[in-house]
Amino acid sequence: MNRNNYQKFRLYLKSGGSFYAFSRAVKYLIFLLKDKARRLKMVPPIIIIKGKIRIVCYSGSINLFYDDEQITKSPGLSVAIKKLGNWVDSSSARWKILKSGIDFVEMKAVIPKSGIEQFWKLAIDDGSRISCQVKLRTKRLVSIEEVSFAGFLDHRYKAWFCDHLVSDFPAFSESWQDLYSGDRPVSLLGVRFPIEGAKLVSLALDPEDKDLLPFVKNSPSSGKSHIIGFTPNQFRSEVDCFPGVYRIFSGKIFLFDKDHLLDEKIEKIRDGFLGSAIKKNMHKSMPRQGRILLANLPWQRDGMWGVRAGS
Repeated sequence: MNRNNYQKFRLYLKSGGSFYAFSRAVKYLIFLLKDKARRLKMVPPIIIIKGKIRIVCYSGSINLFYDDEQITKSPGLSVAIKKLGNWVDSSSARWKILKSGIDFVEMKAVIPKSGIEQFWKLAIDDGSRISCQVKLRTKRLVSIEEVSFAGFLDHRYKAWFCDHLVSDFPAFSESWQDLYSGDRPVSLLGVRFPIEGAKLVSLALDPEDKDLLPFVKNSPSSGKSHIIGFTPNQFRSEVDCFPGVYRIFSGKIFLFDKDHLLDEKIEKIRDGFLGSAIKKNMHKSMPRQGRILLANLPWQRDGMWGVRAGS
């Protein structure tokens, strides 16, 4: 017992007697044991790095850094599940590291008493690209109302983009703001144009799956995060999930430190969109095909007779 605790014990003994003093000592001991157990159960931080990209996985958060500047805000990358009217996200799960290396990590997140597990794979491919894959596994029949994969991003970004569509973020308010909800799959969803002085790079999500529908939100001003993400089409409304594995997101996360690289990628998407629109309009404007009848008509000239073919 250190000197400070000894003095407290003497004070309790003097003010409340021996029973009171010993009961306080036992309560403090129980607190210390519980605190130690909690610390032992905490997963140590996992940091993967390549070039200027760093990913820190700790206490339910997955945060992205570029050149030592944090791009995301806790919980960072996250999967949220709506069940029985309530949302539960990755930050409330129990995490376990399955495999990790210098530039990759595989993790499992178990949501207590839900029958649902999340499996995450993150790998830094090069200095500007991250591979990300998230799956759900249901261990029993589970009714899920909605699932979303999202990135919580720094509030200093001024604009969001979805393919060739670009729009400014409005000011934060006291409530959640639904800024965009797409009804078709897209190739690129991200944020760009940080405020003056912020050393933030542009970020873009590039999904491989073609059944992911994009959304953009603002958190309440208390959280002050811009949120972009996708909802799998199969999880837009309530569905009964039998035991099995369900893919939530698979794709790339691009970090652009030069605007022209992102501009080129968006321009290719815009050209493809315009090309498809032109072809569609040309098809609509083409006249309906009709049948052409060829008739062989007789002719007479200077006492000569014949048949004019194809008249």
